[in-house]
Amino acid sequence: MIIQRRLTKQKQIIQDYIINTKSHPTAEEIHTHLVAENPELSLGTVYRNVKLLADSGQIKRIPLGIHPDRYDGTTHLHHHIFCKKCLRVIDLDLKSAINPLDFISDKAGHKIEFADILYSGICADCVNASN
Repeated sequence: MIIQRRLTKQKQIIQDYIINTKSHPTAEEIHTHLVAENPELSLGTVYRNVKLLADSGQIKRIPLGIHPDRYDGTTHLHHHIFCKKCLRVIDLDLKSAINPLDFISDKAGHKIEFADILYSGICADCVNASN
């Protein structure tokens, strides 16, 4: 039996914000951004709803180990880089590069159904700022 969860106003504004931003925000950043116009929105409500949205596949959770999880409204397969200097998560466009999933599928014969690849390093903005 599938349990349908209702779409509350809070869940809708959280989902809309995540889908319409490219910043890959943390739950706290989502709360900080939305609470000004939605003072009834608690941080606990944000955490509860991002978990529900990620578990249902409506958004993507990006786990970062010792750093807070980030959330992404783009759910199709794509890669990210986590900048160790500015702590941003940035989408990577690998269309022109060899996709490691294609290589694994083609060369080893595996059928890849899901992957969550996160590169870690220094983003271009931080590299350029230090030069």
